[in-house]
Amino acid sequence: MGKWFWALLKCAMQMCLILLTGYIVAVSPPVKKGLAWLASLPNPDKPWQAILLMGLGCVWHVGLSASAPLMVPDPESFLIKEGILTEPIPTNRTIFSPFNLGITAFTIIFTAAFMAIMHPRPEKTLSMPPERLKVVEKWVPPEKPRQEEVSVADKISWWPGWGVIFGIMAAVYLVWWYSQKGFAGLTLDYVNSMFLFAALLLHWYPAWFVDAALSGDSKVWGIIIQFPLYGGIFGMLKYTALAKTITDAFVAMATAPTYPLLMYWVAGTLNLLRPLGRV
Repeated sequence: MGKWFWALLKCAMQMCLILLTGYIVAVSPPVKKGLAWLASLPNPDKPWQAILLMGLGCVWHVGLSASAPLMVPDPESFLIKEGILTEPIPTNRTIFSPFNLGITAFTIIFTAAFMAIMHPRPEKTLSMPPERLKVVEKWVPPEKPRQEEVSVADKISWWPGWGVIFGIMAAVYLVWWYSQKGFAGLTLDYVNSMFLFAALLLHWYPAWFVDAALSGDSKVWGIIIQFPLYGGIFGMLKYTALAKTITDAFVAMATAPTYPLLMYWVAGTLNLLRPLGRV
């Protein structure tokens, strides 16, 4: 456990950035307006419409938010360095494989439709009181200071050209990167890069970008606390006989007909101990 306790610091930082930059993009004025427009489309008296339109979180680990498939294309990943994988695996063999895309399409159609069918009748539906919704934190962009009150530092913070400059530079570089690397170039670091520079561009003013980041930094404390513990758990499974002991116990009970089912349970048991679905 001690060897691995701090082994996932790079991964933890990547997770913090993907959560923080995703939040900053989501609260930016253009994206916020787009999401509000989407949320207004379903009929409030027919909640199943909202489920069909927005209730698609069940595909999180087969899409671009899947951390493991975005980690394995990176030759610097600890999975490569520790010999768990012999070579990087590009995303055309994971996220964008025909098999995965087919499962994703099926999951979206079947699960969303099934959830809509399961929705209770209006007389049996529990609604959230409006006052509960009012306490939900909403980021509000700060007002631009008046010209007579603006210092040199403020002028720099409120100049929208920074987002345009860095956005164009990032776009040119990313186009070149993906033209050279193809699917192998889509890693967590480059997803974070896209979110970071998109957030800076979408907020227009650097001062808005920074203020949104300050609002979102409280969302990442769970990752900071959890990942050292995740590393320790992974180390216990890798460097002790714990995983083998659990597997051997199931194998000893297995027969030829029950072996597939028991191995399914073994995988499920080990997944409860592993760091989420990430390693």
